[in-house]
Amino acid sequence: MQRLTHIWLLLLFTSGCALQSQISNDATDVVTLIAINDVYRIEGVDARRAGGLSRVRSLRAKTPNSLLLHAGDFLAPSLLSRSYQGEQMIGTMNLLDGLPGKFDPYMFVVFGNHEFDLSRHKDMATLQTRISESEFTWLGSNIDFEPTFYSSEVLMRLKKSKLLHHNGINIGIFGLTGNYKQPDYIEGFADPIRVAAEMTLHLRDAGAEYVIALTHLTAREDAEILERLGADGPDLIIGGHEHERLQHLDPETEKLVIKADAEARSASRFTLKRADSGLHLEHEYVDLDASVIEDPLVKHTVDEW
Repeated sequence: MQRLTHIWLLLLFTSGCALQSQISNDATDVVTLIAINDVYRIEGVDARRAGGLSRVRSLRAKTPNSLLLHAGDFLAPSLLSRSYQGEQMIGTMNLLDGLPGKFDPYMFVVFGNHEFDLSRHKDMATLQTRISESEFTWLGSNIDFEPTFYSSEVLMRLKKSKLLHHNGINIGIFGLTGNYKQPDYIEGFADPIRVAAEMTLHLRDAGAEYVIALTHLTAREDAEILERLGADGPDLIIGGHEHERLQHLDPETEKLVIKADAEARSASRFTLKRADSGLHLEHEYVDLDASVIEDPLVKHTVDEW
């Protein structure tokens, strides 16, 4: 398969990376992305010494205007979610830009299978409420909800794809979810490979220079998208569903699948920058352990819940 022209990748796969001093994300042609997946507890794990959304906020605060991507599984099935049906998770995630009550145009999530733990038709209103409460965008490119699901409040937050012009780079994002759970209010899940091809073409036609698939699929399914689509597929897959960090480099196209550790024990941090030869991607893992000071605003909200 022909390699994508003008795209080359430098991989910096590191663990145990300490937080650095504030990095400017306002430079032209430089975009920082932070990605997490499978975060079930707002407070973290290991007696709150690792993970937790307050540490995610601390990491994001180091790179103002960074994109934040969540690759699914957060509304359930924690103990708090059994009590509050995910309200505590949305309320805390809304603070990850440090601006309570303000919509975050740079935060995107995809549905994981646990977003559908409340799967009966009578539960549909709960998921609609969680989406309408969100101060960020949900991506459901391959999910066909029944028509009554699409209330006006849901349509404000739920999109098939998004094209961002951010710091001089046009970035396209879409979301894919695996067919692992079939709620009563979902009519079906379209084939991820077909939708990935359609969304990539649509976004490139709209002007995207770099296309990201935010997925909640198995690692095998993610890798198959890259293998089957080649240059016609996304440039990067940021995934969830597996609970341990992994990277897959497609040998033909040099495109990547990246997943971080569950519960925000680690986050992926990407830097996408324009060079003379094209767009250049750097990636590193950042361990969110006890060495990372918790963000006070988010920690206070977590303590209240």
